[in-house]
Amino acid sequence: MAHRLVGRGAAVDKLWHAAALGLLPRLDELLAAGPSSDQLDEAFWQACHGGQRRTTERLLRHGADVNATVGYARGTALDVAVAPDTRRVLLATWLRDRGARPGDSAA
Repeated sequence: MAHRLVGRGAAVDKLWHAAALGLLPRLDELLAAGPSSDQLDEAFWQACHGGQRRTTERLLRHGADVNATVGYARGTALDVAVAPDTRRVLLATWLRDRGARPGDSAA
């Protein structure tokens, strides 16, 4: 649904929105504005939630924390990436290969 809204002209003004949707051109525009480390981490977490591997790669190159968490949900980026979804399984493997680890709440 979010992609449809964007396709009909909805603004994507937050880094985490672009990250969650995998909108790389818009992500690059927002990254050029020099986001804070908290904004990078939230965007990275949301990209992991959305299974957006290319987006996570780009955010890591810009300084996102591979073990990012957000204040409104439990778990690390890896925790959210391991939900049963093919893209997320691939993303979780990629995160583990880069040193990501689950948070304290993960089983």
